[in-house]
Amino acid sequence: MALFFSVTWPACAQSSSPAPDAGKKTGDSVNAELVAARAATREKRYADSEALMLKATASQPEAILPWVELGLAQIGLKKYAEAEKSFKIALGIAQSPTPEIQGVAYSSLGEIYARTGRIAEAEAAFDTAVKAFPSDAALYLRNETILFVQVGNTDAQLAAVEKAIAVDPGRAILYYFKGQALVPKATVDPQTHKMILPPGCAEAYQKYLELEPHGQFANDAKGLLTTAGLPLKVKGKK
Repeated sequence: MALFFSVTWPACAQSSSPAPDAGKKTGDSVNAELVAARAATREKRYADSEALMLKATASQPEAILPWVELGLAQIGLKKYAEAEKSFKIALGIAQSPTPEIQGVAYSSLGEIYARTGRIAEAEAAFDTAVKAFPSDAALYLRNETILFVQVGNTDAQLAAVEKAIAVDPGRAILYYFKGQALVPKATVDPQTHKMILPPGCAEAYQKYLELEPHGQFANDAKGLLTTAGLPLKVKGKK
């Protein structure tokens, strides 16, 4: 089953970012470069964004936001070692970053660690992001879940999605991800040859179908439940 998801970045990395001079006053030229870099990143012109932010960080290395934007561009370019360094510099600048910037930086480090196989470090980084900026906890934990889906670590995926569901219980896709993480633990009855789903798996798929009966993965969820010989309990949305 192919998944077509991309990580959604928090507000700092989107058009609703804090003002370019938030947290550290920068010159007009650096502000303009920040605006241009953000536009380039949104358009996936990561090399252009990186070039702008390399210039900005060279001219004003004490400014926090250019380092954050540089790290985001470097993630887009899969320059994970460079991106890690950029975010750590942003977090280590003498003037403490705002909670929102800390959330972006730590969740970005979480992505870097997840994509480079450092699972425990990724989990810790996302937990730190949640603590730093709890108002975006649902976003960070959803991103963490999606990243572990993408790298194929079902144990980490399950741990992340359980946390995500705890803070955002009405989001249907999380229950699909929970069921998907549990499926590898299924067994086969040697007599009936039917699939036996582990505890919580069928319930997760049923919850997904309850919330999104016609969702992107509804047919997958129904097919798996049918294969396991379980009745569908799907009700249309009111």
